[in-house]
Amino acid sequence: AAEPFACFGRDIGSAFQIIDDVLDLVGDPSVVGKTLGTDLQNRKITLPLIHALKTLDGSQRSDLLSLVEAETVNAEAVIAILADAGSIDYARAAAQSRVEQAIEFAKGLDNNEASQALLAIGSMMLQRTY
Repeated sequence: AAEPFACFGRDIGSAFQIIDDVLDLVGDPSVVGKTLGTDLQNRKITLPLIHALKTLDGSQRSDLLSLVEAETVNAEAVIAILADAGSIDYARAAAQSRVEQAIEFAKGLDNNEASQALLAIGSMMLQRTY
């Protein structure tokens, strides 16, 4: 019966990474602890970028590809395109959905110290800003 716990871990881990990717785009640099757009500069493929590339077409998609393939990435321009495409909101919603799945699993456990800890992890993820 370890599989549900593995799913909880995957959901929380996935949500953590997606939130990290979103914060790299639109977080507060003083709270996040790094310059925004670092993932873009490092050519990291993240969920917001994947969503935008799947959603945009024609010249919008070409413009985005040109920006991310440039020698020096104009992070502000890429972030603006991702925001306009709804890709940042899409990633936030994906992370929230994963956290909510994990919380539902934890709520179904016997109420004890361990299940309360799992619920606390889920709640913390929904409030994460760093």
